[in-house]
Amino acid sequence: MYKKLMRDVTPYNNISSFMAFRSDDERAAYEDVHDFNKNWFDRASNPEFRQYEQNICKFVQKLHNNYFEWGFLTVDSSEAIYCALLIYLLRFKKRAANSRPNLVISKLGHVAYKKAAVLLGFEIHEVDVLDNGEISLTDLVNQIDSETFIVIALAGTTALGSYDNIVQMDKICQEMGVSLHIDAAIGGFIYPFRADSKVPSDFKKCSSVVSVNVSGHKYGYSRPSIAILLFKNKGLLPKKFYSFSIPYLNGKDTEEYGLMGSKSPIGLIDLNFNVSAWGQKGYKGIVAETFRQKERLIKILRQFSELEIIDSNNTPIFLISGDEALLIRLSEYLKDKDWYNSFNKLFKDKASIRIVVRKHFDDAYVDSLIEAFTGFFESVKAENL
Repeated sequence: MYKKLMRDVTPYNNISSFMAFRSDDERAAYEDVHDFNKNWFDRASNPEFRQYEQNICKFVQKLHNNYFEWGFLTVDSSEAIYCALLIYLLRFKKRAANSRPNLVISKLGHVAYKKAAVLLGFEIHEVDVLDNGEISLTDLVNQIDSETFIVIALAGTTALGSYDNIVQMDKICQEMGVSLHIDAAIGGFIYPFRADSKVPSDFKKCSSVVSVNVSGHKYGYSRPSIAILLFKNKGLLPKKFYSFSIPYLNGKDTEEYGLMGSKSPIGLIDLNFNVSAWGQKGYKGIVAETFRQKERLIKILRQFSELEIIDSNNTPIFLISGDEALLIRLSEYLKDKDWYNSFNKLFKDKASIRIVVRKHFDDAYVDSLIEAFTGFFESVKAENL
């Protein structure tokens, strides 16, 4: 009874989650039992962590054609966002000390931006979105003003996985003299391996782009938590944003740019293994397979006339929408069959269930999921006879 009430949710069957995970066999290939007791912050005792960081940074820099020359790792993309916004806010206030700075972002921006606005003291100008989840370029122009300290382009929205048109946003930002940060927490390990007209093929053509954040524990496929924050150059950092040392760890100094102290190294170890073992070729194959499985799943789900599929086509993510009461029943039915999912209204206030296709969605897995959907609609049909 207790297990039934609490639902033992396994990451493997959480079809709405972005989080990556590791099977026992995968962990056995590289993980040490003592890794869980190590502190990522203590690089003096664990000098390999610094090498892992450099390895990961170089990999993500190469994915962006080495446009971003400098950066560092953070616990997650929320920390990366806080660091980036603090840097640009300090730069802006240096030349406009008595201003009321604002940030411009799509209405589908992550909640981390709203929290940062409270902590750092700036306003948010939210921009309307189109039916495909992309930012409205017309409204974007209207929201930028002389006190805008940064514009955010989303390369993968939390609600739908959709991309803003970074190419066109860059043109607008260049014309209006404002910098552009790319939040690629979701898409940073996807768009480098799959051409998309909204993302520049060569970032050197987008001179307003100054930084990017990418999550490792989403489509980088590490366990939580790790992210990468990269800058066009280190000169963007104001003097007030400096590294600090931690001499109390083994009596040695360690350069630190993030906001967090002691932290688990599991995400770092995972992601270092992935980029080293898989390389660009491996990631490209994984991206291709996730899109193939997404298309398989969508094709069959479209056969259920009660469902509407909302797909931006940018990422291996889509929404199932429809009658709210029906979707709530479907969500509960899937959970009872051990397919955990999240029912929400994150996009256009539509009742929906988000499906996040990841690398473990193989043919057998997708077939089993489709079987669960089929079972639900057969039960609904039987009720109406």
